Amino acid sequence: MITLEQPPEFDDRIVASVRQYWNQHRVPLLLSRLGSQENGDIARMAKQRAGSLGAYLRRNLDDRIRVLQHSVRPPVIGAIPMDAEVGNDGIDALLDRTREQSTETTLRFHPAFWAAFRKPLDKSVRRYMSAQAPLHFRDTSPEERPDGFIEIECNYISGPDAKSEEVQQQVQQWLVANKIEVTPFLWKGQAGVRHLPSGNLLDRLILALEPDDLRRISMPLDIVGKLRRYPL
Repeated sequence: MITLEQPPEFDDRIVASVRQYWNQHRVPLLLSRLGSQENGDIARMAKQRAGSLGAYLRRNLDDRIRVLQHSVRPPVIGAIPMDAEVGNDGIDALLDRTREQSTETTLRFHPAFWAAFRKPLDKSVRRYMSAQAPLHFRDTSPEERPDGFIEIECNYISGPDAKSEEVQQQVQQWLVANKIEVTPFLWKGQAGVRHLPSGNLLDRLILALEPDDLRRISMPLDIVGKLRRYPL
């Protein structure tokens, strides 16, 4: 891989951000947060030069920054100053503490958008997300890319068993990589829109299906009543 010439100021800004966050919170700065700084320029510039932000830090700043990866939840990756002490609890415990720092910035996404990053993807197809309402995703062959849709590559899909914070990180990295504003994908509490509590099988079924699927489904009222009686 050809390495592009990189101004020292870029590295200094990264190191300063990691150190400042460590000094303030005593927890690693998640790479998803670091990459989104400066309107996503950090992630984009690092990707151009090393393929990913993590690879850039390990290759170019390994004498100034230490990259930590969770052993049980690999998508959780953070950075600390090289001279910072991890402590006796270990790397996983230190990264687990980042969840406390992220609760205040946790966003609630549209169910269809969130499901696109959790539903497993077959290797024979590709996943595309609509950029405009009504929000939904489609799994099609590479030759059938729908107009007005944006691809969600398989490396951004966390799977159904992933923790919410892991999915949040993947979503944020996808938004940054594609230079997309997050607002259109947020769940909007509009008046007149009935919010489903997802407390029974019927509600969960409705939230899990795409709009195109819902239009094709009909069922007897006795089945509807039975699904609503069964809690999750």
